[in-house]
Amino acid sequence: MLYDDGVTEFNATHVKYSFERAIWGINSSDGPQYGIDYAGIIGSIDAVSKYEVRFNLLIPFSPFLQLMSCQASSIVNPAYGPYDTIMNYTAGNARASTPMDLGPYKLTEWVRTAGKDDRIVLDA
Repeated sequence: MLYDDGVTEFNATHVKYSFERAIWGINSSDGPQYGIDYAGIIGSIDAVSKYEVRFNLLIPFSPFLQLMSCQASSIVNPAYGPYDTIMNYTAGNARASTPMDLGPYKLTEWVRTAGKDDRIVLDA
């Protein structure tokens, strides 16, 4: 599976990177990870093989699979998802505005007016 850049192949190291970024990298009180205590649940992540990841949990956590499927747990392309940044807005450049991740939709337009989101376009 390729990311929406059409070049980068998804693999286990991206899963590891994305969750380590959500646990230890992002330092913000805003964004999709806010309020989710990944660090209180996940102790470490191992990339076991090219497409296999092992999550070593700190506690028994029955809704773990639900946590993995929520929006905040989406996998980002390390090339576009800086370790210490949730997202940034770059006028006229959707690619530079937010980390690109896997999924059925691609951010193709993001317009802000007076510091607030005005229009966000996602293409299938």
